[in-house]
Amino acid sequence: MSFFERSKTQSGKLNEYLSKNPYSGIVLLSLKSRMFLFPKTVGTLIEIIITKES
Repeated sequence: MSFFERSKTQSGKLNEYLSKNPYSGIVLLSLKSRMFLFPKTVGTLIEIIITKES
């Protein structure tokens, strides 16, 4: 999977997660703004958060 495809599915997962957990939005938005600097770290973090919640 290319980086572009990965970030696309991650943002899809992120939006899905945000619609279920609106209060986590603030935290995830701050992560998302840093995503450009650390795409891998933040992506992994988000995946961990989402897997824990579901």
